[in-house]
Amino acid sequence: MWNTRDASELSRQSQQSADFRSESTGGTVPDVAKLDPDDRRPPYRQVADHIRAAVDSGDYAAGEKLPSYDALAEEFGVSLGVVKRAMMQLRDERVVVIRHGQGSYARVDREPDTVESSDLDELRAEMANMGERLQAVERRLSEL
Repeated sequence: MWNTRDASELSRQSQQSADFRSESTGGTVPDVAKLDPDDRRPPYRQVADHIRAAVDSGDYAAGEKLPSYDALAEEFGVSLGVVKRAMMQLRDERVVVIRHGQGSYARVDREPDTVESSDLDELRAEMANMGERLQAVERRLSEL
């Protein structure tokens, strides 16, 4: 049977767990506002936008470890799934690097890999050559 002593013990253990998580992650998201329930964006996009803004403003230096998913979920008042989806978006946008088993970090090099225009010109020329060769093969096959 559930009683108030069990509830207070559970509450105490929960607080100790939260304190430990906060200490082990180095704190929480700097100056983060809670999610706006009137915002039309889905929660994961709001979380991603807050974290992106913190990285862009320098609250997280390049290479700095971000709080754990659990700490972020608690800070924003969302589920772990929402945080995971937000972090995947930030990874795809090259804002963070996720190292499984180690944590998430603000990306050092946020510029996308660029291709030189000379490389593109070479590829275009090669593709045109291949197209011509394919047409020649198709002509020969049609003659058979």
